[in-house]
Amino acid sequence: MTIVNTDLKLFYSGTSSKSAPGGPQGGVISTVQVPVQTLAGGVAIDNTMFVDVTNSEAANGKTRYACFYLKNTHATQTASNIRVYQSSVTPGLDTVRVGYSGVAANGHDPLLTETNNSVYSVPLNTSERPLNNTIKRAGFYVASSGAPVFGKTITLVEVWLKKTGSPTGTINVRQRKRTSETIHTDYGTLSASTVATTPTLYQFASPGNTGTVHVEDIFGVEYTSGTATDYITVMRAAGSPIANMHLTHYSGTQWTNVADFDLCGRMFIAGAGGDTQTPPGINFENPLSIDTAITLPNLTAGSFVPFWLRNDIPANTPNQSNNTSELVFRVTSPTP
Repeated sequence: MTIVNTDLKLFYSGTSSKSAPGGPQGGVISTVQVPVQTLAGGVAIDNTMFVDVTNSEAANGKTRYACFYLKNTHATQTASNIRVYQSSVTPGLDTVRVGYSGVAANGHDPLLTETNNSVYSVPLNTSERPLNNTIKRAGFYVASSGAPVFGKTITLVEVWLKKTGSPTGTINVRQRKRTSETIHTDYGTLSASTVATTPTLYQFASPGNTGTVHVEDIFGVEYTSGTATDYITVMRAAGSPIANMHLTHYSGTQWTNVADFDLCGRMFIAGAGGDTQTPPGINFENPLSIDTAITLPNLTAGSFVPFWLRNDIPANTPNQSNNTSELVFRVTSPTP
């Protein structure tokens, strides 16, 4: 049985569950496939390989990088003599180049992660706020515009947690508006059963977050399945060491300020994204035909290989003049 074009699929990189462009690049292969589309088919899905170009980037210029994994999903056959090039359909002022590190099949390229800058930091302390049968949330409360997180975009939240007994269910970390209960940002979940029995720092991230912090916002650890004997504890520090912020908790019906404590943990704003950092050891080329195509290693059934794209956007690029290209993969496979 021969290999057909649908047997070779593209997957995101950066984390095992990454489902969109941007953010970390390289490292592990994601379980999420890049959405399938064919430009010749007349239906295009936006932003599957790069995030949108902002007005500032179009005016000032920008270079972005993206790593994808090409995987042979055929049940038995090997994809041989794989060549990759691009077929430009609507050339624009920006350019897209292809790179391959030379890594063998099933290898991984270095992980390029987002750099983060801390804007809130309270070290671990011994005081505790259980999330049990009476208290369901505890969080960082933004009391005024003098708070260090005010006006910032928080992409990573770290909190010190521990468990007592055998709690089950899910922990959420969310940015909410206190007065309306509106959820601004969801930073992810954690299974309560996996939390350590001693204070441990856990990370919750939303790398694509674009919202900012307002007065009366709460960054809360939310756990609604706690009981009197099986619960999650959030660690806190006495004295409210962070100006214009303090701990608050929620009983299920109302919030209560605890002005003389702060939550132990850190909050970060994004620095350089993983997609803006130059991957080491990658030679980017502009293969526009099979004659100049880049050769990738043979892929046995189920195996994969990473490759990279580089998008160079020169200054003063009109937003509607972006390059549109198809990646073409040519393979040789066994015949029936």
